[in-house]
Amino acid sequence: MDHYYGVTRSGEFLYHYGVKGMKWGVRKAILTGNQRALDRHYRKAAKKLAKLTDLGLNSKKYAAKAAAYGAAATGTGTLVVGGTKMAGHIAGRLTPKIAALYAKHMPHTKKTRDAYRVLSDYNATNDAVQTWGKKEHIIPFLQNKAGEMKTISNDALYRIGAGAVTAGLAAKSAQNAYRATHGAKYRKSKSLA
Repeated sequence: MDHYYGVTRSGEFLYHYGVKGMKWGVRKAILTGNQRALDRHYRKAAKKLAKLTDLGLNSKKYAAKAAAYGAAATGTGTLVVGGTKMAGHIAGRLTPKIAALYAKHMPHTKKTRDAYRVLSDYNATNDAVQTWGKKEHIIPFLQNKAGEMKTISNDALYRIGAGAVTAGLAAKSAQNAYRATHGAKYRKSKSLA
């Protein structure tokens, strides 16, 4: 192994260098005749090439994805700001439309008429969501200076959850925006795979 070109040995130092994009396991698999390992390396390289080709040639697709994720992040961001009050308002506005679809496509029985009546009431839906938001839960491991247990409302938990979803959607938007604007980079690296 001393004569291997990727390693330079001396009494004091060990230098190691490789070729960009080199797959070390391929050489070993060729030397040992391990067809299973060669197949695995080939599948991995083919998958990488397909991904880079897609990234390089479909910039518009990734720009559209970035816009969609950005719009979704904006929507969930408004829910972070508005909390359960805004969620109740939105739910109150949407449920009559859902109720209309429900009534149109379901058989007309007493049960479906009652469900329609409940769903179509904006105030009842809005109030139910806001009442749920005001409920508080004890946080067992947190206490204030007086030794009393701290509480957290459903509204605060809702905002935290909506904030986490917003952060994830914003990250996906940024990732797809980067892919959309760097198509040339991926087209260039495709030739190195």
